[in-house]
Amino acid sequence: MTSEDEVRRHWAQLRYERALELEEQGLISEAIGELRAAVELNPLDAEALNVLGYLLGQQGKPDEALQTFRRAMAVDNKHLGACINLGMALADRREYNEALTWLRRARRILPELALVHREIAAVHRNRWELKKAVKSWQRALELERRINPKTRRAVLVPDGTIDAYRLAMRFFASAVARGAVVRNFTEVIEIDSTQGEVQGVRVRQIRTGLEQRYACRAIVNAAGPWADKVAALAQQDVPVTPAAGTMVAVEGRLTNMVVSRLRRPGDGDIIVPQRRLSIIGSTQRKVDDPDGLRPLGEEISFLLSSADELIPDFSKQPFRSAWTAARPLAGRSSEEGREISRDISVIDHGKTGKLKGLFTILGGKATTLRIMGELVSDQVAQYLDVDEPCRTALFELYPYDYYWRLS
Repeated sequence: MTSEDEVRRHWAQLRYERALELEEQGLISEAIGELRAAVELNPLDAEALNVLGYLLGQQGKPDEALQTFRRAMAVDNKHLGACINLGMALADRREYNEALTWLRRARRILPELALVHREIAAVHRNRWELKKAVKSWQRALELERRINPKTRRAVLVPDGTIDAYRLAMRFFASAVARGAVVRNFTEVIEIDSTQGEVQGVRVRQIRTGLEQRYACRAIVNAAGPWADKVAALAQQDVPVTPAAGTMVAVEGRLTNMVVSRLRRPGDGDIIVPQRRLSIIGSTQRKVDDPDGLRPLGEEISFLLSSADELIPDFSKQPFRSAWTAARPLAGRSSEEGREISRDISVIDHGKTGKLKGLFTILGGKATTLRIMGELVSDQVAQYLDVDEPCRTALFELYPYDYYWRLS
């Protein structure tokens, strides 16, 4: 593969991930535009084609959606999501014979996926093949036994889970391997500047009280919901809304897959299996201070009740824990913060606040971490006259436990 091909694939991935952000905000037309650009850059991206087909169907373009799913399967005939979506699209057109062909292929790809058996059952029901429908429904319930049996329709979308602790440790390990120094339990207390340019930063070790100064020409303020407080040390203004979100974990892996409500993003709409736990999340409320947050009793009750609608008796499982953390939403809000986009915002304070060398990054989420790093590092490199591209998209993260081996 040539370097030009790698660049095209890289930009296609950026457009794809941007599309996912837009789709989450309800901007379907804009998301479709980004996906069209992504597949033009990389026509062999079956996943981008699959998501494009799904959104075209959402926009009321079933014919184009169907052809897009066919293109995805032509690129990768074992792409599970496209295979299921193609079968479902054909079923919606009452082309039941071909629908069954694709759904049965999906069943061969992943026999333990309950969704496939449910969709096959729905096709048999629509053809009045009731014995076959019952058999497929029974198989679906065997695989995901705890899903609410009153579920009327299910769809498969690209999704997954992360271990938040290990993901952070993988970034730390990779940074240390490239020469970074990680200072844990260390608070920024002062940002030094001269004639409108960053000169250094002073920090305090919380455990010992020891203060140190580090000389530097550039600072990246990636302090999340505390970004405004860090910027204020340099008399800079950063509009950020700390939005507290609560999650609840019970013991037992109740499902094999992530289970979400089919609706616009809201509170209590997703159950995530992780290791030997099941987690229901989340809530969102505006807070003035991101420090010392605790779950509210009414939040825990609401989440457990919402979980019971998805997985009956979820709330009867042994309670493990509940926790609250603040999301750093870019912008200011007088409401709960849901109207604020989670889009990425990079602020060059040399252009907005007359302090060269200070950069703030806000917004985003776990799925866009590396894009966020690339966006801000490209601006810092330009400021420092470093003519090198960001390579994060080409760098595989080290295993999380390498942090202790390398430190």
